[in-house]
Amino acid sequence: MTKNQTEVRVREVSATDLPPIPDMAVVDRWMQQRKTQPGLPVPREQGAGHYQQIVLDTRTGELRFHCEDWTRRQSRTEIADSQQWTINPITWVTVPRVLYWIIQSGVDELPYLTAEEGNALAHRIAPTAQDLLDHLRPIPGTDELDWSAAAITAGHAVDQMTDRPGGTHGYGYALVDMERAVAVLPGMVRRHWAELPDAELDQAAEDVNRLAGCNERWWPELPSLLGLENRKLRVVGTRAWLYQHRLDRAGGRTPVDADKWLTLRYGMWVGPASVPADAEEPPPSLISTDDDTQALIQAAEIADGAAHAQGIRLLNTVDVLHRFRREMRVRLVEELDTFGRRRKSAENELAKARTATNSRILQIIGWGDPSWDNDAELARRAQMSRQAVNKLRDQLTDPVYVDVELHDAGGTARICHIGEGWWWLGHGGDGTYHEAEQTYDDRDEARDDAHAWLVEHDPLSREQRAEQDALRQRADEFAAARQLDSNHPDFHEVFPHRTVDGYVDGDGRPL
Repeated sequence: MTKNQTEVRVREVSATDLPPIPDMAVVDRWMQQRKTQPGLPVPREQGAGHYQQIVLDTRTGELRFHCEDWTRRQSRTEIADSQQWTINPITWVTVPRVLYWIIQSGVDELPYLTAEEGNALAHRIAPTAQDLLDHLRPIPGTDELDWSAAAITAGHAVDQMTDRPGGTHGYGYALVDMERAVAVLPGMVRRHWAELPDAELDQAAEDVNRLAGCNERWWPELPSLLGLENRKLRVVGTRAWLYQHRLDRAGGRTPVDADKWLTLRYGMWVGPASVPADAEEPPPSLISTDDDTQALIQAAEIADGAAHAQGIRLLNTVDVLHRFRREMRVRLVEELDTFGRRRKSAENELAKARTATNSRILQIIGWGDPSWDNDAELARRAQMSRQAVNKLRDQLTDPVYVDVELHDAGGTARICHIGEGWWWLGHGGDGTYHEAEQTYDDRDEARDDAHAWLVEHDPLSREQRAEQDALRQRADEFAAARQLDSNHPDFHEVFPHRTVDGYVDGDGRPL
């Protein structure tokens, strides 16, 4: 496997590049005085801590002594794109661009270093840092690096060199390179690894690094095969190995995620929704929402063949096409929602326009004005047929169309048949005229709306109308008692009315 070729070079720093060294004598005096002076302010120097570091740029090889500005008490390091060396990370799959080790200075065993002492430490560490870089593994097809057992061992050695004398270093794992693990257990290689796109391959690399030999489902026999029965195992270099394995299985072609290639390469758009806006004409779709699994397999073969001609090996093509089809179907269902709302809105607007047109024609006909008695002219203006206008005229004159006349609140409303529904127009007691702005599927609903409108346009107050309704009820009771109805010639003679003495009948007799 190819090794990293970066060379280490030390960049020396001067005292002017660094913050001042904390005066620990100030801290010592504070420690003594606070015993007798509670509440004494804490000096800034007390918070300096381990602010000195050794920094390594794993891409350029630059190695230098660095000091955080302890006077500003920052919660994060000043070093950009960096990661602190950790003895026991969760995974060893990614090499950061910049690594730094904290120098355990600021104690009696190791006082804070001057710029000269820090530069000298960097020079002493340089050979070990070079050993670390030499054993980093390039990840094929990327500009990233992966770890190896030798690189991690070199990193631990640098960690020891930055520690104070007598520091403890307890790394309990046995480090094993992935190629060595595969050599003793070839069966651990999974067939699908060669088909995985980058994101899924990265997850596989992390799983192997974290679980191989440490879990009963992840090759528990591996430690004994490696002669490490009594050690915790950590397989490293998994990401670089998996990427190289996938490349080897590609037969000299470049592995490319199928989803990227299918959507970005010319002429191979998956569906109409993926067509670039600047395309002169929509190219044929590779798949459609109606395709079954066999059709997707055939489409994958077409895509694989086209990619092969370009020296590319597509990864996981069939699964990607299944996902694309699912996404296309979801979009189609979402379009159903959109067009359903548009259809409903259009139908509502159409119903309003039809009602408004019909009501105006009915109102014009109701005038009885000879100058507007030409059905053909009305039809032309309404963009309707003359026969439709004739039918509306019949609704005003033919009892078949008038369902009921509603007399209420001093006004009158007609509920009429229009097509398969009902419509109403009303004359309010206050002299206003109104026609319904819609047709109703239910006659009672039309009647209720007409009644509500009549009540709203009642010229009498609520109290006056209640009084009139009570009078009308008394009249009904009075007529029923005398076996009279509204058609009886004597009804209006005996119809009760109100006087200062109360309600009386037509003869002035109290009711």
